[in-house]
Amino acid sequence: MSLGTTIRRLRKARNLTQHALSAITHIPQGKISQYETDKTVPSLRTASTLAQALHTTVDALLWEEDT
Repeated sequence: MSLGTTIRRLRKARNLTQHALSAITHIPQGKISQYETDKTVPSLRTASTLAQALHTTVDALLWEEDT
C-alpha cells in the first residue's frame, strides 16, 4: 500500500476531510492532496504531524502493508 493510500485511508477512517486534516495539522490542503496522490512525500517532521493527527505512529504510516 502506498503512503498516499495509507494517509487517505486513515483520514477517512477518522471521518476527516482534507480540509479538516489541514486545519488540525496546519499543513496546506494542497500538500495533503499531493501526499494522498503520491505526487510528493512528506518530510519526516510532517509525517510525524500527520501520524499524530491520524492517531498512529510514523512507522505505521510509512510501513503499512496490504493485509
